[in-house]
Amino acid sequence: MRTFLFSGVVFFLVASILLETDASPKPNKKVVKGSSGSGNAEPNAGLTLQNQWNPEACDTCLTLSETERRLMIVEYPKADWACDPFLTLSETERLMIAEHTEADWGCRSVFAVESIPNKESGIFYYEMQISAITASVSIGLATKEMPLDKWVGYVKGTYSYDSRGYFWGHEVAGCSHLNKHPFFKVSKFGEGDVVGCGVNLKKRQIFYTLNGELLEPAGLPIGHDADLFPCITVYAPGTKIEANFGPEFHPKSADVIEKLKNENL
Repeated sequence: MRTFLFSGVVFFLVASILLETDASPKPNKKVVKGSSGSGNAEPNAGLTLQNQWNPEACDTCLTLSETERRLMIVEYPKADWACDPFLTLSETERLMIAEHTEADWGCRSVFAVESIPNKESGIFYYEMQISAITASVSIGLATKEMPLDKWVGYVKGTYSYDSRGYFWGHEVAGCSHLNKHPFFKVSKFGEGDVVGCGVNLKKRQIFYTLNGELLEPAGLPIGHDADLFPCITVYAPGTKIEANFGPEFHPKSADVIEKLKNENL
């Protein structure tokens, strides 16, 4: 019976990929304070420190909740971000938590309020901790044209790191393709992990981290000039993540950010 249910889930997920639409842009665990391991480091102007999940751009199946008075937590009940209706948002001072709580499965996405900064220097970065996971979760960047019931990274002009162990959306040398969607096979992640997505603003290149380790390939170019927003997609009820827009990150993530900043000097 378990084999039958698992096969059904896999079939449904593959079918959802094949039906994706083109939304191309139009023309801790322990944490460490700051974006570097050095007390003398310059502040990182690339962070969006007051960012949070957007209740107006959230799938209705998700709920958002607060940590630190911001909407940072996402769960897969009913919603309050720019949020798919099956996600719920909750606060830890800000809306940072997202949770999938409804019974039906499907792609449920939520956007952050602020896009990545339009600057020529600095490192943008955010990360999420996986509190609970029942199916796939993706962290990445998306244009506002992406529908909330689609998977970030599968829609053209969006990019993501998928918990099943894939980078999606990066059309560069060495990538593979599924139904014309570019991907790289990388490390999987799951419950308890801290996963990050960042942009070297000077070079317009995307990178990802897993528990503070920089993943390869890194330095993946952004293929357009449209505004990109932090975005996560969850697939099944019982999933819960908490976002972190800084300035306190996983200690190894802070080291990665500082290293990338220094490479830009």
